[in-house]
Amino acid sequence: METSLRVRDDRTLIAKKTTIVGDILSSEPLSIEGIVVGNVKTESVVGITGGVNGDIEAFKVQIAGKNAHIKGTVFSYDTADIFEGAAVIGDVDASGDVSISGLIKGNVNSDAIVNVASTAYIAGNVSAKKVNIADGSKIRGMVELKLHKDSFDEENVLAEVEKKANEQLAVRQQIQENNIIDVLEQINCSEHYHIEEDIHDQIDQQVAN
Repeated sequence: METSLRVRDDRTLIAKKTTIVGDILSSEPLSIEGIVVGNVKTESVVGITGGVNGDIEAFKVQIAGKNAHIKGTVFSYDTADIFEGAAVIGDVDASGDVSISGLIKGNVNSDAIVNVASTAYIAGNVSAKKVNIADGSKIRGMVELKLHKDSFDEENVLAEVEKKANEQLAVRQQIQENNIIDVLEQINCSEHYHIEEDIHDQIDQQVAN
């Protein structure tokens, strides 16, 4: 039967050659050099050089070393670092930056920046506001850049475009109306000129008679 292990020490270390079966809940920094079969959650930083077969949730996540392997989702309220040699089989999600030098088989999502080093291998999609990809890195998936909500609002943009289009249309209509008025005035002037000519011709004929 799996048990839940609650840790309240200032620093908790799960040493090498140690295996814990059960969930770990901590409010302090946590270091995992051994093996944990269960979910890990801490309100602080978790550093992993061993293995975790379960989901990880922490303020910050650091996974490093050739023996570091995670089989489960990784969520960080701040930053997440997957160093060279480390492997994550599962999605990585962070509110802050994500730096990847190791292997990830899963999707990567960040509300900030994803940095992909030359040694990184990602089999999954990458989504972030900004993605830096170094030469030599490998990504088997799609890269999606999130739009900044503050700088782009689809409804406002469409409304602005419609407003400008209507303004341009009104200007064109005014120009057309002005052109029509000018033409009519020219026609009226021309007709008035011809009428005056006819009147003068008639008076000249009467005088001649």
